[in-house]
Amino acid sequence: MDTDKYKGKFISADQEKALNEFILSASGWRKIFAADREEESHTSVITEADRLLSLAAADIFADFIKEKSGKNNPVITVGTDTRFTGPAVADAVILALTAKEAEVRYLSVSPAPEIMAYTKLTEDIDGFFYISASHNPVGYNGIKMGLYDGAVMNGRENRILTDKFRLLGTDMIYLEKLFASAGAVPDAVINNIYDSSSFWKQEAVKSYTVMTDTIFKGSGNFCPEKDLERKPLGILADLNGGARCVTIDKEYLERKGIDYKSLNFIPGEINHMILPEGQGLEQCRSELEKIYAGDKKFIMGYVPDNDGDRGNIVYINQNTGEAEVLEAQEVFALSVLSEIAFLKWSGTDMDEVCVAVNGPTSLRIREIASIFGVEVREAEVGEANVVGLAMNCVREGKIVRILGEGSNGG
Repeated sequence: MDTDKYKGKFISADQEKALNEFILSASGWRKIFAADREEESHTSVITEADRLLSLAAADIFADFIKEKSGKNNPVITVGTDTRFTGPAVADAVILALTAKEAEVRYLSVSPAPEIMAYTKLTEDIDGFFYISASHNPVGYNGIKMGLYDGAVMNGRENRILTDKFRLLGTDMIYLEKLFASAGAVPDAVINNIYDSSSFWKQEAVKSYTVMTDTIFKGSGNFCPEKDLERKPLGILADLNGGARCVTIDKEYLERKGIDYKSLNFIPGEINHMILPEGQGLEQCRSELEKIYAGDKKFIMGYVPDNDGDRGNIVYINQNTGEAEVLEAQEVFALSVLSEIAFLKWSGTDMDEVCVAVNGPTSLRIREIASIFGVEVREAEVGEANVVGLAMNCVREGKIVRILGEGSNGG
């Protein structure tokens, strides 16, 4: 990390313009971070104004976590997806958190579900700060923040931070002091954080594996390996250089007995649009069709977005031998059907089951749920809103096996 840029002269930038460019929503904060302001830019450079806003966001979050945890030295996990501006934003975030005496565990590139699973399953972690703009074009970047439970902050908590960020993001006296405190962090402390990154990354991978097994099997003894011996399955993944290039996908699926092939599996080599829709699925679709012609067990492929928390599916129509694309709402509908059917199969009392969605989610979700006698509850658009609703349902004693924003593909 080049800390010299934080030890030079403070530059008063156009903070108001930079702050106004931010989309500050319950799903995360995002804007174009590329210094050339191009949506599809591959530059790794960010402006001084955005560097200061990155410091401010992390500083505000550190204060919030200290208050919530009651700790003077809270443990905060930091990770990025593979966007080109990620390292520059992470440098600022790590400095600001460290200046506030937080203990930073930097994972470098990590998919969102991985950093969230690691946060939730690790007792001494107090929160996470994730640098990503999800499915937005590659010139964008952004922030998702959460507490010890691994969930993004709810709407009320997000508003507290958003209001403070709007207030302080253009306060030049505050920003100059923040810049000075970041520059005063010893190089040795920062170097140690980066040197420890690979260790914490492996710990996160372990947590994600445990969490995935829990999600996959539920509380029962579901064991699909025997079925896969009878009817082998092959899956093609087009990772598009995203964060899922460096997580559990290959090892996990192969351990379950699934044959696995991948495209665009080098982190940062983003070869097509990030949004896993339309043309973003075409490479996977055409390649799956070719593979199926020579190996009939390869009947499905998937394409995640850059932070790896959603994606779409392509599949082989075995009547035609051609690969087709499932629409986003269809993927979510099938996921809901699978999860509810799994609960029914495992003997769950369906009166206790609930599915949490956002308002624009397809009506077919309600139709599927009604067949099983399952309640569907709605939240406003926004990941944090749906997660918050699901958590409220759980507190009421409901079983929430699946939740999602169907309008955004799940």
